[in-house]
Amino acid sequence: MVDPEPISESARISVAPIEGDTNLSIHYTVIENRINFDDINDLSEEVQRAIGILASQGIISGVGGDSFAPDTTLTRAQLAQILTGMLGIIDSDAVAGFEDVSREQWFYPAVASVRRHGLMDGTADNTFSPNMIATREHVVSAVARALSANMGYSIPANPEAYLQRFTDHDSLADWSRGDIALAAEHNLDVRRADGRFSPHDPVTRGDVAVILYRLYERLW
Repeated sequence: MVDPEPISESARISVAPIEGDTNLSIHYTVIENRINFDDINDLSEEVQRAIGILASQGIISGVGGDSFAPDTTLTRAQLAQILTGMLGIIDSDAVAGFEDVSREQWFYPAVASVRRHGLMDGTADNTFSPNMIATREHVVSAVARALSANMGYSIPANPEAYLQRFTDHDSLADWSRGDIALAAEHNLDVRRADGRFSPHDPVTRGDVAVILYRLYERLW
């Protein structure tokens, strides 16, 4: 993952307080330092909001300067890093256990942690494929598992009823069907105009931001 660059004055578009109450009846104010990037202005309002808020929280970052590169992809290792950072579940004693992930690599703690918490599996018994481009199936499944682990949501009793909305539901892998049904039930997937899920298609950074923000809204 590219380390975030210092934010220029042109990238800082607003600073606004968000107020709320915890279940302990303690009043709090969180400062939202909304960030904009030069290359997202033509995107939908939802995508811009997702990118701006997640970037302001340090969950996602740009690729340098004032650019976010919303149409580019991310790897499975980067997805693991984002999820563990967002959920605060980095376990220093977790063991990855994959032959293609060594302790010297920057993503080792994230990969080990998503495995321990059941958010992402390997691509085979002994491999994680950290440099593989993350697909829609990888991303939506991981986010659904995060929702289940953190909020106690369960796979719907009738998963096929939710999967039927995708014209290519037969192309979903057995391991992902329950996760994707849960995501569809709670609107965590990004719908395509053609009605397909396209599980093996790469996911853009813009779409990942929207999916993660929908999860973020449910967790906080």
